[in-house]
Amino acid sequence: MWRKWGVVPLILAAVVVAVQGDEAVKPDPARAYAHFVQANTYYTDQELERAVEEYKTALKFDPLHADTMCNLGSALQDLGDYPLSRHYYSKAVQANPYHAVAHFNLGLLLHDEDIDTAIEHYQSAVEMDPAMADAWSNLGSAYHREDDLEDALGCYQEAIRLYETEEAYQGLPFTDDVLATLNYHVSIILGRLPDGRCLQGGCLSQRMEILRRCLRHDPEHALCKHNLESALGDSSMTKASPEYVKALFDYYAVSFDESLKGLDYSSPEALREVLGGLRPRYGEVFDAGCGTGLLGPLFRDITDTLIGVDLSEGMLEAALDRDVYDALAVGEIGEILRMRAGEGVRGDLVVAADVLVYIGELEDIFVSSREYLGDGGVLAFTCELIAPQDCDEAKGCKGWQLLPSGRFAHTKGYLHQLAEM
Repeated sequence: MWRKWGVVPLILAAVVVAVQGDEAVKPDPARAYAHFVQANTYYTDQELERAVEEYKTALKFDPLHADTMCNLGSALQDLGDYPLSRHYYSKAVQANPYHAVAHFNLGLLLHDEDIDTAIEHYQSAVEMDPAMADAWSNLGSAYHREDDLEDALGCYQEAIRLYETEEAYQGLPFTDDVLATLNYHVSIILGRLPDGRCLQGGCLSQRMEILRRCLRHDPEHALCKHNLESALGDSSMTKASPEYVKALFDYYAVSFDESLKGLDYSSPEALREVLGGLRPRYGEVFDAGCGTGLLGPLFRDITDTLIGVDLSEGMLEAALDRDVYDALAVGEIGEILRMRAGEGVRGDLVVAADVLVYIGELEDIFVSSREYLGDGGVLAFTCELIAPQDCDEAKGCKGWQLLPSGRFAHTKGYLHQLAEM
């Protein structure tokens, strides 16, 4: 999702009579205009409370003015009053059903809580203003979230075309960042489409070109860098960069749990079943790469102290909301394991659910876990396995290999070797 559209220029509305209590206020477009302009100045200067009062005063003299209602909704949204913001956006649409900006802002406001209604408003916005690139990109994001890949791809591509060609977007400081992100999303969709859907050369070839475009707009885009290196089969990469992991999971934090529902995801439950049968209770448990905390509630009843660690602050905010962890920390797994060990703490369990797929060379994880764990301590994890015959030494496979998906797979032999060190 991208920016909220803020103030819009004045378009005088129909003349009506507003009633304030028992006193009728005669419509006065000139006075409405003066208050509207002053409100816009306050809004631009981020004096939001004063802007709200001026917009409300303008509405006394022109109560059906859609632009004033829309701008008032924007100011209230910036102040965090989302219900009242939605009220004024809705009134703007009622007053002028063709108000593209009000439709767009309503879509943005509803994007996380009512995606279907958000899509309807984004659709209205692009119908009323086909050159509104922000609306196309947000509509693509909404379709993408609903797994409607074909429609999402079309919207993203139209947004890219507009950002690249429309004069209004040229030279703006955010345009390159937006284009990089849009190209990244296109590359993700191409990675999920069958080759027959793509142009000559197949989806992989087209996806690599899109990733290169992303990096032309933002050479340091962590997600595009990682995915291009994965597509090229870069054998020098020993793990996903912290920047990649943080960017990936900060982006997915809000919708992460919801996105897993259709995937039959059961790693936390599988780990709980195995480890719960291994011993009745654990002292300190270190949830490595805890994410949104899916594992926490499953282990709380058999754990004295539950620690969660992740690189993504967005994920940790979601984990904090579960209220099951004794402590949560941002950082790399190996560093915090060593820090705990250096403080004299000895844990009973290090558990990593779908974390090692972002790390190729696992020696540091095993060594730091061994330093932290006490006698009889357990390191438990899930991983993606690769058969020995598929471990291509010519591509740098040393018991692990970076896959085109951007994830790492490991051989059983490599894992056993580390466990026996």
